[in-house]
Amino acid sequence: EYFAADYGREAWPSPLGADSSGYWWGGGARKIYRFDGDHLKEYDSPLDSGLGIGAIDRRDRIWKPGLVADQCTVARFDGASWELWGSEDGVPADQNWRWLTVAFDEQCRPYVLAFHMEYRDSGILHFDGIRWQEMPPPAFAGFELCDIASDERGRLFAFGSLDGASAVFRLDDDAWEGPITITGPVTSSSVSEIGIDHEDGVWFACNDS
Repeated sequence: EYFAADYGREAWPSPLGADSSGYWWGGGARKIYRFDGDHLKEYDSPLDSGLGIGAIDRRDRIWKPGLVADQCTVARFDGASWELWGSEDGVPADQNWRWLTVAFDEQCRPYVLAFHMEYRDSGILHFDGIRWQEMPPPAFAGFELCDIASDERGRLFAFGSLDGASAVFRLDDDAWEGPITITGPVTSSSVSEIGIDHEDGVWFACNDS
């Protein structure tokens, strides 16, 4: 059994994840869809095109990056209406940034790991409830960031690699702790995703190569 949706010109619709009711969400820049197990419900999006992945927070709100009238924009959908932020709200105006992964703190404020397509560099973007701001922690200097994740309390973890050494950082009370060096065959090139368990253990999903 399968279910299909017409995404129009959007060739790469992406999954967004499940909300607290177990409904699955997915879609592209112009439209998103909710699947309740039997039907797909369609919602229009204000974005003209996408700039990376989206995510669902613990309040079932959907966050997506993209372009509106050729301007970099972050859009949030609460199930009924969209709220938009642009460069005047601190969203980087450079269209070369792509969202790679999103994690949320205890207040459901997003941290975004983004990658710059031209400079081949990674950075973290954070929304404090009012404005977006870039976060270049000193401890990240030289590290190639791979993924970020948050634990059940909303504390942020980041994984990176430098000169063959892998490390984990933790954001606690707005200050970064680390790097905590990891031994073993774990590098940023082999790790596809990290996850945090209820005891703050960090788990790595690695490629086989």
